[in-house]
Amino acid sequence: MRLLIALLLLCPLTVAAQQAEIDAPAPPRPADTSTSSTASQSSAGELPGTAPEYALVDLLGGKDQILVIQTRFIDTLLRTNPELQDYQPAVQAWAQQYIQWQEVRERLAAMYRNNFSAEELEAIVKFYRSPAGRKSALLMPTLVREGSQIGIDLAEAHRPELIDMLQAARERKAAANSSAASPAASAAGQ
Repeated sequence: MRLLIALLLLCPLTVAAQQAEIDAPAPPRPADTSTSSTASQSSAGELPGTAPEYALVDLLGGKDQILVIQTRFIDTLLRTNPELQDYQPAVQAWAQQYIQWQEVRERLAAMYRNNFSAEELEAIVKFYRSPAGRKSALLMPTLVREGSQIGIDLAEAHRPELIDMLQAARERKAAANSSAASPAASAAGQ
């Protein structure tokens, strides 16, 4: 029971650590640009999607990405929680049973459908089928990683300023609390 509670408490932290750790997810495979229809055939031979949101999911390498994320999640979970090493087969079975591509694909397609019109989806699919779009999809993990590193570098370079600002805020709060307590103490003493 204690192990289950520890696992439940550590899962959010592990997911955050796993997200921070992803160096370069496997890039999506270049899509077949010979098809002009909005339906797409996935690399695993699944039935084609019937709407542009499915084509977009497939063009962006969703299936490959979910497999990478599953593997890295399990690796990170086991590395950050060594007591779970003996349970690796159970964790893998859980991931295979409950994080299945078809459900992920449906949810990703719904996400695109909820955020873009059919015309916008058609335009996005057309872009990702173009040479520039394929290059963009292939470089996206690198660009995200490099962009994140820029933010981390800037934050680190200005850490002393953050410490100073937090100290000043703490001092202002303490002063406000003591001045608020003084009139109350004076009123209680009268």
